Amino acid sequence: MDMMFPATVYDVPSQTPRVAVPLNRVTVCNQKIEVPFADDLFGSVSALFDVRADVTLRRSQRGIHMSRIEQAFQDQKQGLPIWEVALGIARRIAEVQDQEGAVVSLSGDVIVRRDTNVTSLPSYNRVVVLAKAKAGATEEAGLGLEATIMTACPCMQAYALDDLVRTFGLSVENPADVIGKVPIATHSQKGTVTAMVSGASGDLRGVNLAMLYDIFGKATHMTSELLKRPDEYEMVRRVHRRPQFVEDVVRDVLSELSVKLEGQSSALSLRVKAASFESIHGHDIEAECELGLGELGRFLTESQ
Repeated sequence: MDMMFPATVYDVPSQTPRVAVPLNRVTVCNQKIEVPFADDLFGSVSALFDVRADVTLRRSQRGIHMSRIEQAFQDQKQGLPIWEVALGIARRIAEVQDQEGAVVSLSGDVIVRRDTNVTSLPSYNRVVVLAKAKAGATEEAGLGLEATIMTACPCMQAYALDDLVRTFGLSVENPADVIGKVPIATHSQKGTVTAMVSGASGDLRGVNLAMLYDIFGKATHMTSELLKRPDEYEMVRRVHRRPQFVEDVVRDVLSELSVKLEGQSSALSLRVKAASFESIHGHDIEAECELGLGELGRFLTESQ
């Protein structure tokens, strides 16, 4: 259509603001987009992700161009790791906004199949895939995974064993001979575990979601949507033979990460978080650790 006024009149976001102060970020949030990505854990899939996009704003510009951000969410390349998808979106946003930098965060539910331990039936379980990327003069990216887990509290097992021994007149000289070998009563609860690995894009080439999922399988007790009774007992037995505080979950995941990431850049940043939705309390518990891979290695060496 023909414009009655000069183009600058209609391009309001590009106008000079009345108060010329630069902004650290302007954010698009509470939006979902479809994201295609690829990983050994899922193959090539497409899922619905919550997206958050932050962009800086120069003091000479009144606002961001919203339609350009929406366009940056589109036309994504197929077959890329999720962190590369996030980095590509961040780069496009910084470019089309002509700003110094942009940050994009993605969080989406994806279904992964894991067969049950006893009956070998397929169980389709939800995990949360996470990605974050920063574009600009220095670029960073990260990928992460969140899964639902079950924990059993170690505190009560000594009391339960004491009760068992007294009730049945058993002879147990060393509690360690029993605890950890057979399931001993204690309270258990559902929780979550999250692991995120971040760093320069070149340092993430050897990191993927399948690795993180395998780590969760070794360091935690992941829940399962499908459990026949033999599978259910196997899980309860396993959880009670290896009880964990949320603090234990975080440290056990970090220990497995150090093994899986051996040979990777020591500059990689690790963040592990665990939550316990307490069954016998009104409150819940969280534990978290964020440190570099090199620092983790030093801690583990000193603790040997």
